[in-house]
Amino acid sequence: MSVEAINEAERTRDSQRLRTEPLSHALCRAEVIGGTAFFAAAGALAVFGGIGGFSVPTAALYVIAFAVAAKVRFDVGAGFTVPTQAVFVPMLFAVPAALAPLLAVAGLALGMAPEIARRQVAPSWLLTAPGNTWFALGPALVLSVANDPAPTAAIGVFFLALLAQFTFDFVAAAARDRLFEGDFSLPALAAEAAPIYAVDVALSLLGFVVALAAAHAYGQWPVVLIAPLFLILPVFSRERRERLQQLVELNDAYQGTALLLGDVVEADDSYTGEHSKSVVRLSLEVAEQMGLDADQLRNVQFGALLHDVGKISIPNEIINKPGELNEREWEIVKTHTIEGQKMLERIGGFMTEIGTIVRASHEAWDGSGYPDGLAGEEIPVEARVVSTCDAFNAMTTTRSYRVAMPLEAAIAELKRFSDSHFDPLVVRALLKVVQSPAKASSAARGVGDDDVAYPSPTRAGAAGAAVLAGPSASQPGPVDALADLAVSVGANVQSGQYVEVSGEIGHLQTLRAVAAAAYRRGAAHVDVQVRDPILQRTRIDAGAGAVLSHVPGWEAYRVRELVDRGGASILVAGPTLPGLFDGLDPSQVAAASAGPSAEWRDAARMINWTIVPGATEGWASWLRPQLAKDEALRALWADLTHVCRLDLDDPAGAWRERLAVLRARAEWLSALELHAVRFRGGETDLVVGLAPGALWDRAEMMTPGGVSYVPNLPTEEVYTTPDWARVDGRVRLTRPVDVGGVQVDDVVLRFRGGSVIEVAGPPEASALREFTARDSGAGRLGELALVDEDTRIGRLDQTFGETLLDENAACHIALGHGFPALMPAAQRHMVNASDHHLDVMIGAPEVEVDGLDAAGVAYPLLRDGHWVPELSRPIRSEPFAKSGKVA
Repeated sequence: MSVEAINEAERTRDSQRLRTEPLSHALCRAEVIGGTAFFAAAGALAVFGGIGGFSVPTAALYVIAFAVAAKVRFDVGAGFTVPTQAVFVPMLFAVPAALAPLLAVAGLALGMAPEIARRQVAPSWLLTAPGNTWFALGPALVLSVANDPAPTAAIGVFFLALLAQFTFDFVAAAARDRLFEGDFSLPALAAEAAPIYAVDVALSLLGFVVALAAAHAYGQWPVVLIAPLFLILPVFSRERRERLQQLVELNDAYQGTALLLGDVVEADDSYTGEHSKSVVRLSLEVAEQMGLDADQLRNVQFGALLHDVGKISIPNEIINKPGELNEREWEIVKTHTIEGQKMLERIGGFMTEIGTIVRASHEAWDGSGYPDGLAGEEIPVEARVVSTCDAFNAMTTTRSYRVAMPLEAAIAELKRFSDSHFDPLVVRALLKVVQSPAKASSAARGVGDDDVAYPSPTRAGAAGAAVLAGPSASQPGPVDALADLAVSVGANVQSGQYVEVSGEIGHLQTLRAVAAAAYRRGAAHVDVQVRDPILQRTRIDAGAGAVLSHVPGWEAYRVRELVDRGGASILVAGPTLPGLFDGLDPSQVAAASAGPSAEWRDAARMINWTIVPGATEGWASWLRPQLAKDEALRALWADLTHVCRLDLDDPAGAWRERLAVLRARAEWLSALELHAVRFRGGETDLVVGLAPGALWDRAEMMTPGGVSYVPNLPTEEVYTTPDWARVDGRVRLTRPVDVGGVQVDDVVLRFRGGSVIEVAGPPEASALREFTARDSGAGRLGELALVDEDTRIGRLDQTFGETLLDENAACHIALGHGFPALMPAAQRHMVNASDHHLDVMIGAPEVEVDGLDAAGVAYPLLRDGHWVPELSRPIRSEPFAKSGKVA
């Protein structure tokens, strides 16, 4: 089973599923632009080309035939086509050619209508009909210029029209990719279009025969004779789809087996497992630097993961021998590449191809390697990448028998053996990766757990197991208490759930503790996603703006799979290297941090998830630079322990009580039936409109399956969703906001008619400006939250530089998507829609907060940062009467 076939199967599966999902805001924008241009061009052609007299029944017949043909999907290569060409060609000769593009777009839209009615296609896909009809303008223009010749006299013109069709279609496809993706690969687009155009040529010849028949006094009814073709094509297409689906399922099984083998390697020897994972990360970076294609990248990924899988067959006393190996032992070790290939060949499928990479992963450029003495280009390029990265990681990692080389020494070693042991091209790519400013600074500081080779618990006993698991495994403390809170109260992980745990590499100890807590609670599988901010900086330093905004499809697929499995998600938040992105273009930093935001927005409505704060040394030192690193870290953990109520005997019970208080406060605000909320004081004078019947709530939610969870811990807010069209005035941000790693402070926002019309502030404000332009809803409000200062966070009087904490110490608003569940069904159109969400803090003691009714009468809510007297009394479940009106 070739990797190319697997990729085609996966792309075909994704293209089929994609049409059931609404178009993203970015794609909607692209289709509206393309569609508007199409109608302008088609209208101009109809006016200036002249449509004269034509038979309406004939035009209607072809629209219907076009719609029927458009419903017959036929998979070709990695995409699909429809046999509309067999109808379009005779249409060009049956009606004025200048009218054909408009009839074609009508036919496409009509063909989608039944699928939309059956919910097989999202309604927003109607926007694609004009963009998919650009092909019709080319031949229509050619035939119009030729004065609509009869088919019997237009064979030469017909082929010229066909060429114009493919040209128009290709240019339109390229423009669409450029508009939506930010860039496109001309060779890739041509490779995808070639098989589709080949089918279209064949269908065009059939259509031309129909046109000739119509011209010989048979009328337009010969077009009906091609209907059997529409019945035959789906049969072959269905068989092909079934084969591809089987291929995808088989591939998933192979990938699962490969990952399981990786886990077996790690269980057998933790150094080898950690080493393999490090080689995977570095190899993929180097392969991308070299410009390897997607198939080669996949080979690199699995080749790097499994390059040492054969060591399972090597005796442990040899693998972990302290000191150098003797000749006999070395000969045994050298068999591990052959043994690895044998294991993978027994699995079969594309793992056989990975086996050849594993076998060649210790070959040398000059032919001095093993086991086959391959040299130069005889060695698969993927194996050359893995071999070089394997050697570099081994040089820079401490083992039981030697300490790690300094980075400079390892680089010098690579250069010395370039063109002898290592491929010079791979060495150059590797040096570009490891010598980037961010990577170099990481190595200089010794950041990251990958620099430590943990002993295997099978060989080092209980003490080794404690080291492998991390500090929290051997000594209970705030890390373990936080992990238990995140799992039990925050995400409320259910037995048998799949759980994603994510965070930056500086949170590794906390991530391990959360994963362990999830397993103790009965999780079926915990997927730990570790992000490295230094690698993100490397990406920004090396990438153009269009590349930075691109999100690989597999990231979105991973999120969708988590939703499909009914999973849970836990994010450990908190900066690990504050200031890392200083000096970079804030808009580039923000673009690089976007991620699969649309998928996460949808996932947030379906799964149980939470965000909790974790302390890091870098964050602690940034907050308290006057303290030693260990003292600053202890102080930050003390703050987090306090605000998360971990210092109480029963933190979970304490949070249940606190959520009850917030729920009663939200019910009181809902009962006021406010028309708007006004913030006034200092440089702030802002009125945020609310929809009639808008509800207030606390941060405790429930999945469609009935699992309750607390998305933010700690949480001190009550919030609602504003009317996105009724926000006016100006507001000063009272605390810094993190926009994709950029700290933005001292900013004033101006709103008019619900939209941000000005972002005034220092140069860093461009990151916030970029955020408001990400889609049509990113510059409007989706949330309004009220927070008083009589909270554990507020009383600390500390700006943490982390939104999770700072938003629970001050009133805030959020740009981006809102919460439809808080609106009555009739008013949910007033909820802002966006793929993004960003909280910004606007509350301060000097900012008064009033609720306004429909007549403009104000009710005081917050004064000097505290709730008005009604809310300082014991909270009751029944609403308070409106009182304390302000003139």
